[in-house]
Amino acid sequence: MKIKKTTNKLLIRLNKGDEIIASLTEACRENNIQTASLTGIGAANEAKIGAIDPKTGIYVSRTFTGDLEIASLTGNITLKDGEPFPHIHIVIGDENYKAFAGHLLEANISITCEIILDPLDETITRSLDEETKAKTWNL
Repeated sequence: MKIKKTTNKLLIRLNKGDEIIASLTEACRENNIQTASLTGIGAANEAKIGAIDPKTGIYVSRTFTGDLEIASLTGNITLKDGEPFPHIHIVIGDENYKAFAGHLLEANISITCEIILDPLDETITRSLDEETKAKTWNL
């Protein structure tokens, strides 16, 4: 992972073998970022994505492997239990140009991933919303 700081953003390049969620968590810890928005593109050889079951609050997931294009990576960073928490949605495409989308649980980079992290002045934390079973923003 390589990071370049600009006046108000972090430009992050993930390398082959890097995992997106772990790398973003590390970058936020190292740069004291507690809340941010993010966007990115890249390529992966494995991605686990899911959708939350509103009855149980558990993610139902599927793992994709092969040559995967990351067509869109979008999300935010907040704090959960005092730690940076990347909440990211992803759209990936396979070699047949089929697209799959969902909540990113993990993804391993095959070539590169380019992410723009835009820190925010406010600190936003998350906690469990009993009604929806999701960890939502505390505003």
